[in-house]
Amino acid sequence: MKLKNLVFLKNYSYDFKSLILILLLCTEPITDYTLFNQFIIWNVGQGSWSTLIENNYCIHFDAGGEKFPIKKINSLCQFRHNIILFSHFDKDHYNGSYLLLSTIKKTCRFDYNFQDLSKTIPAKLKLIPICNLKKIKLNSKILDILNFKIYDPNLIFNNSNSKNKRVKLNSKVKSNDSSLIALTHSILIPGDSPFQKEKIWAPVIKKSQTSGQVIRKLILGHHGSKTSNSDFLFETISHLNQCFCSSRKQKYGHPHKDIIQRIKKFKCPLLTTEMWGHIHIIL
Repeated sequence: MKLKNLVFLKNYSYDFKSLILILLLCTEPITDYTLFNQFIIWNVGQGSWSTLIENNYCIHFDAGGEKFPIKKINSLCQFRHNIILFSHFDKDHYNGSYLLLSTIKKTCRFDYNFQDLSKTIPAKLKLIPICNLKKIKLNSKILDILNFKIYDPNLIFNNSNSKNKRVKLNSKVKSNDSSLIALTHSILIPGDSPFQKEKIWAPVIKKSQTSGQVIRKLILGHHGSKTSNSDFLFETISHLNQCFCSSRKQKYGHPHKDIIQRIKKFKCPLLTTEMWGHIHIIL
């Protein structure tokens, strides 16, 4: 603002310095994100690391990529219980977890007891202790408060009885085929789940939606690869108002041009970490 445009202030006896201070305060962006419950999609390059920060917990959905904002994560999570949920065990989904454990000692991995992962989990990840849910006071009530659910597409959900029976389809599945799907605060996180699996889990998740938790936001599967993010997914999860992607277009070509066109078709605005950096969703 030019000084000549402020000359009229003299006539009204304004305190010029105070006014400038007020203007600065009013225009200063909020940067202290520690004040909020939030969901963050970290800018890790081509990889997958997002964090739900709520109450005394930092729940990390995967912890991998090409670079790691460990100082920022530490500033937000150092005094909270840190829980890592691995969707599957591709390197770009877990290679930052060692750094997290060395930085924040209160870090553990969530044992979801769905699949026998003893043969697929990398040896180094076994150094990360399994969460003692009683010790960190994470029970079903807390999970409900966090609106936290996990789905395994390699299990059959049999609704013929009042209690669902989970039956393993195949213990020998490809890495992406075994990718777990997470849902929290109307945000869908499908890992690297391919479109063949989307046909299995998308209808199940749609049926589980309530009026209070309709899925509104989607982190694109497999970094926006054309092997995921099918028309079927967008047709089934039909109330999306925001799509996100953690990838690098210039190096890997993600999100794929076909997926970008599909997103436009279904009118889901896209934000990428490559362009926008860390993406904070205030809850």
